[in-house]
Formats: sequence, C-alpha cells, structure tokens
Amino acid sequence: MHALSELIEHAEKTYGRAINYSVLDKEEYGILVNRTDKFLIKVFLQPHVVLIGNPSDWTKV
Repeated sequence: MHALSELIEHAEKTYGRAINYSVLDKEEYGILVNRTDKFLIKVFLQPHVVLIGNPSDWTKV
C-alpha cells in the first residue's frame, strides 16, 4: 500500500491536483458490481485517469 501512496503522490504533483482514489480487492469490487452500486456508476460515468491497470479489465470480475 505504501508503493501505491507514493505513486498517487507523484501523480498529484505531475497533474497538479489532488487525486481521489479507492482501493478494492476483487471480492469487494464484485460485490459492488453485482448490486449496481451508485459509487461505481459515478466512477464509470465521470471522466477519470487510470494510473494502474486497464479499464477494459474492470468488467472481468
């Protein structure tokens, strides 16, 4: 988790703005997807920058 914090801090400096992020494991993510969680819907509908991973993988739970 420390490495992620460092990556986020570096990205915040690079982009010149705060980055709001959430860390979910596969199980937590699957639960949110299965119940059509409002948080995930908001995340998917708003513009975002992906720092780690590939958005096309988000549906492969």
